[in-house]
Amino acid sequence: DEVGLRTTEIISNGVDLSIYKESTKSSVAQICYVGRIKKYKSVDVLIRSFAKLIDEGINANLVIAGDGSELENLKKLSIDLKLENNIEFKGKVSEQEKINILGSSWMMVHPSYQEGWGITCIEANACGTPVIASNVAGLRDSVADGKSGVLFTYGNEEQLYLAMKNIIQDEQHRITLSRSSR
Repeated sequence: DEVGLRTTEIISNGVDLSIYKESTKSSVAQICYVGRIKKYKSVDVLIRSFAKLIDEGINANLVIAGDGSELENLKKLSIDLKLENNIEFKGKVSEQEKINILGSSWMMVHPSYQEGWGITCIEANACGTPVIASNVAGLRDSVADGKSGVLFTYGNEEQLYLAMKNIIQDEQHRITLSRSSR
């Protein structure tokens, strides 16, 4: 009543399930990041964690779609870690290409330090793709830990590496997360 409203209603974020839908997953484990390439997004944490998978001999690819001020630093990091054959930097992509990337990936990773809301998380989930995200405000609101994805302690490269490894190596876990994320 103080602000002139008698009732309030919460309207959840959503995506169009006729556009964001399940598709065939890549034959090789594909991990993706889709979003702006800014320092606070902490995509470097993802790249360093991904390097541990490759160092262990796990066959996987990382697709990074987006543009921003950290892009050149991330490309340099991938070269320094000898990952240039395992990481594809797509730059800014169309809406359809984003949907294709989300749909074909085995998981999406959102390692950000902070988010208002992780809309790309629910877009990935709508494509049947689980999300591994930092346990921070905004992302913990858009990722149901153990159902639509996995939350990890922000910046903890070991936790992120283990979460990615588990989804890749445990097919039943991956299928269950994929189904429940949708």
